[in-house]
Amino acid sequence: MIRLILMVMCTMGLQADGVKAVVFDYLGVVGELSPMIQADERVLDLVKQLKGAGYRVGILSNLSKRAAEKVKQEEFIKLFDPVMFSYEIGATKPSSKVYFALIKKLGVKPEEILFIDDSLVNVKGAKDVGINEIHYTGFEELIDGLDL
Repeated sequence: MIRLILMVMCTMGLQADGVKAVVFDYLGVVGELSPMIQADERVLDLVKQLKGAGYRVGILSNLSKRAAEKVKQEEFIKLFDPVMFSYEIGATKPSSKVYFALIKKLGVKPEEILFIDDSLVNVKGAKDVGINEIHYTGFEELIDGLDL
């Protein structure tokens, strides 16, 4: 799976050795909220492998406070650091304020972050501040697109 993410980064012209942190959106990438909170086990496996390879792995999400509080109670959330929600920052993606808060929290340069989100407008917001980005359209689509 690490090979997969590194291949994606290479196809996008990203330097895998320069990325220190991989940050996921929650809703639509890591998991869903309805009918119950459910994380995608394939993504969680990827997160574990990324962490094992030395990457910091976080979440940056626009979930409401109510939804975020429920997600924070789930065991899988312990895999992520940092876990940041827009209501805590006082702005929502794609505002640059959100991405600058992420950069500050991670303590790395924008180009050392890979941000994965299912919203084109959010990945564009990340790109606008210098963060590497992947528009996530689904786990299978990501693999299929790489011809693995």
